Amino acid sequence: MLSSILNSAHEELQEREGIAVALGIVSLGHLKITLDELKEYSTTLMDQDTSSILKLMKEYQQREWGLVCSTIYLSYGKIILESKGAIFHHLDNILASVLQHYHNCIVEKDNNVKVDFLNALSRVTVILSNLSITLQHDIPQKIEIISFMVELIREEPVNCVSSSIRRTAMNIITDFRNFKPLLEPENTVEVLQTCFKSVLSLPSSNVIRKEASSPKEGQANVELFRETLQSLRRVMEALVTEKATQIHVCLQVLNTWLNSLKDSERERAMWCAARILGFTAKMNNFER
Repeated sequence: MLSSILNSAHEELQEREGIAVALGIVSLGHLKITLDELKEYSTTLMDQDTSSILKLMKEYQQREWGLVCSTIYLSYGKIILESKGAIFHHLDNILASVLQHYHNCIVEKDNNVKVDFLNALSRVTVILSNLSITLQHDIPQKIEIISFMVELIREEPVNCVSSSIRRTAMNIITDFRNFKPLLEPENTVEVLQTCFKSVLSLPSSNVIRKEASSPKEGQANVELFRETLQSLRRVMEALVTEKATQIHVCLQVLNTWLNSLKDSERERAMWCAARILGFTAKMNNFER
């Protein structure tokens, strides 16, 4: 029964991905109309009175919310990819809606919903980060979205690593590295302090393995931690890319962890310091 449900969900998502691709291709001549249609469709995620999602059995509501969310963001991603910059006039409204989708979510929010939301959003931000049109464009929602990612990271437990939430949230922060406005110094410190605490405080790899319910799960969690540590490295690089002199802020915030009484925390902090120093030293515009 469960296998049948999962297969059905997979087929449905594939079908929706096909629709998203088609939207991206045909939408350029009717960009505003397409965006208006997507905005209307996205009310399914938020409207308690009209959403068809709430008509489903409760155990299927979160899955359907995730599928709808993925479809909407796939469509946005394809449109951004095909529009070659024309979408920037509408980007602020799109990203404002992104925050509303989660905050006004009609289903019970748990880790599954967080993961679905972040994975969907990441599809859009990855495409944005790869555009050649970068720093000359201002994305007003950037600061608010980064603050929200910091909030999600802060909510993650530091005694275990079993969810991709903090990793994906850090990746989304990194995806905004090439866009204005630049982070204020206090925002930079908050991002670094939150990310360092969330990642460097995690148990050692040996403990992560031992606390897992099976060797396979233990190995998967260790691999997830390694990926999360790499995401932390990219966050540091993103902040230094925005402004090279922020290397001093990175090292200053790291100092607490470099003096930790725990070997694993000191080792990770030293790894972070070495990586960000190496990255900064290779920058062409670095000023000592």
